[in-house]
Amino acid sequence: MTERAMHRPWSELAESYEQSATYREEWSSSHCALAKLCHAIGNSAVGDGLFGYKSHHTLRIAQQRTSYPPHPSIQWLVIKPDAKSNSIEFRFEDTKRLADQWARIELPERTLVRFNGFLRHVGWANDPVLEHKP
Repeated sequence: MTERAMHRPWSELAESYEQSATYREEWSSSHCALAKLCHAIGNSAVGDGLFGYKSHHTLRIAQQRTSYPPHPSIQWLVIKPDAKSNSIEFRFEDTKRLADQWARIELPERTLVRFNGFLRHVGWANDPVLEHKP
């Protein structure tokens, strides 16, 4: 089986979320928040050390480059928008046991705050990712 890279440049991920924010009104705030997060990561010091890809609406982030299929030991930060509740779920998949995974639900406007809290909590970075100003 041929392996292929799963991750995409942060700018490409941001553009994808910007486009999908226009498809349906209920997606707008959460997808705009994820676009801003991708821009912020891509323009930050941690941008070269974190690797993300988008699966439908869900953003998955790892500390290492990943190929398909991903190795089962890879730890993921999964950021999943929920249009029905206008919220964003953050889940750290560091174990297969769902009950043992760190998870938080946030409003879209708190996406960057929660992301920075996650980075400090698990030791992926100490310096905050700042909001990107185009």
